[in-house]
Parts: sequence; structure tokens; C-alpha cells
Amino acid sequence: MAGVSGLANIGVRVDGADERLSGNAHALIHELATRLAKLDAEGIEDAIDLRGIPLSKADLQMLEDFLGTGEIEARIDALGPTRVYETSYSGIWRATYYNEDGKVVADVLEVTRRPEILATPRGDVADASRALHEALGSLPAPSPGA
Repeated sequence: MAGVSGLANIGVRVDGADERLSGNAHALIHELATRLAKLDAEGIEDAIDLRGIPLSKADLQMLEDFLGTGEIEARIDALGPTRVYETSYSGIWRATYYNEDGKVVADVLEVTRRPEILATPRGDVADASRALHEALGSLPAPSPGA
């Protein structure tokens, strides 16, 4: 049986495996619970790239169903479209980034109070402040008696 040991190096694909729960979604949900508790207790933010975890289609569907969707959703168009939404668990956000061809380039679960992509960069705030102050000069005067 000397040749049998070589079988361990042969990749095996099980038909229908993509339709079964692998257990990775369950582990991921437990990890999210731990990270959400850390955000609450210590303010520690974190992110998990779903593309780096072997999840079957069934795992992804179970994860989406379990986490659900919350009240906030944003769509951003910068270097390709991005969809960001808070799950039904406040503090757990999902951000899916697409390229110009509509293919997913990143799919991230963020454990945070606010995803970084939704924060206005400091430079943009400074530019907007200057622009607003300049625009104040063109504001029409209030009507008398108003």
C-alpha cells in the first residue's frame, strides 16, 4: 500500500458541497459576537474579509439571513460602486465593493460604530468649510418683515 499515501495530496471536490453548510458561517457568527462585545466594552473596531474565508453558497445565505439588514444603507460611487449596510445587529456592517465591471473585489464585515468609507475625510471637510464660507457672500438677503 505504498502508493496510497500519495492520495492525500490529490484535491477532492464533493459534488453539492457548495449547497451544504460547512460550519464556517457558524464559526464566523460566533467570532462576530466576540468582536461586537469588544467594540462595546473596549471600543475595538475590527473587520473580516469574507473573501478570505471558505464559505459555501449555503454558508453565505445562512450568514445573510442570520445577520439580516438594519435601518441604514449607503451606496457609494468611487472607483466602482460600493454597497454598505448595517446588519440587524447595530455595529456590524457589511461593505461590498465592486469594480467597474460589476465584479466583487471585496466583501467585508466591519465591526464598528461607523464604517470608514462613510466618514468624511479631513481634507474634504476643510475644503467644504472654505467653500461654504465663500458661498455665504452670495446668499440672498432676508426679505423685510419675514
